[in-house]
Amino acid sequence: MRKMFLFLAVLLPFFALNINAEDKDVVKEIPVKKVPKGINERSLSPECINACYYGFLEGIQTVVSADLGVIEVTAQNCSTGEMWSDTFNSSQTNVHFLSITPSPGVYEIVYTTHSGERYEGTFYIDL
Repeated sequence: MRKMFLFLAVLLPFFALNINAEDKDVVKEIPVKKVPKGINERSLSPECINACYYGFLEGIQTVVSADLGVIEVTAQNCSTGEMWSDTFNSSQTNVHFLSITPSPGVYEIVYTTHSGERYEGTFYIDL
């Protein structure tokens, strides 16, 4: 009996990684990484943009931990071609919400700062 519970405890996280378009209770962290401008650009600082997809709100919440000025946010469903965009000033608010249509597909989110820095992330919504 113990072995069965251990087996289930090990497998349970793998079933939680799938996002269902009809599941409104989904909260999915989106890994966002800074895109290097040049070949030799390296950074040891942690990423200052964190993003999560909230199924019940049908959108993406962005939290910025540093003042990056005006940020343009663009999200695209690469499978259907749908695109959403908005801008916000991170010096005035560090939390932003972008409403999207939760159609199944591969989504790409791009943040572009006023200084030209780019941050990108990808996530999936399945049927």
